[in-house]
Amino acid sequence: MSLFPLIDAPDTGTVPAATLPLAREIAWDFVRDQPIWRAGRPVYVTGAGAVLVWAWNCIHTERFRYDVFTTDYGQDLSGLIGQPYGDDIRQSEAIRTIREALMIHPYITAVDQVSARFEGTLLKISISSIYTSEGDLYFVVYSGNGIDDYGIDVYKLLSSKEVQLLFSKEYIDDFAFYTHYAIFSEDCDIFAFDLCTCEELKIAKDTTDGIFRIVGGYLYFEIEDHDEDGDLVDVPYRILLSDPNLTPEKSPSPLPDPKDAL
Repeated sequence: MSLFPLIDAPDTGTVPAATLPLAREIAWDFVRDQPIWRAGRPVYVTGAGAVLVWAWNCIHTERFRYDVFTTDYGQDLSGLIGQPYGDDIRQSEAIRTIREALMIHPYITAVDQVSARFEGTLLKISISSIYTSEGDLYFVVYSGNGIDDYGIDVYKLLSSKEVQLLFSKEYIDDFAFYTHYAIFSEDCDIFAFDLCTCEELKIAKDTTDGIFRIVGGYLYFEIEDHDEDGDLVDVPYRILLSDPNLTPEKSPSPLPDPKDAL
């Protein structure tokens, strides 16, 4: 059982991959670090998205600290505190600890491209690749000058370790990554690429400058429309990203400030 009793620690017994049920977890708001609820009920995700939620909670939970978890669950980074290690050893031990914590999940078969660095007392960790027993890994590479020149590439890494480019966009207006979605805008239309199903969906069209914000599990954007007086104004809309249909609705609040966005 997890700290938020909705997130279950997996059974770490040896189970053949073919007999594993579909991974299922509560959808997670990674910005606020809390589960996503809708109409008083938790929202669920399955497949690779569920494994991502489990991995996030695992590396944010200190091992042995909470009685509700098994002794296998969580990371043991606190064991590095006070040790007379040099920077290289501390970084390698942090990477080993994170990799071992994730590998107890029955779906995860390998964890690659882990980096760690210390900035004073702050440890920053980056994980680029998690392989699962479901077969394939999807990942995103983006580039640009960070101002007005963005490019995005979405790849599929097969179980044979061959890499397949799924699609490439050279010029996009805005982009963000949220759970299993790569979200981008092009020519003022907003698209969501599902990393689990490899489907690209147009979820909004003719938005104002293609700008969007992700806050609290919602995608916010504006569309120019006429108000009651007949004047053209920017009307705020939003999409609940945990909604499988990704249906736009008018937002009760304006476009969030950039500093509050994901």
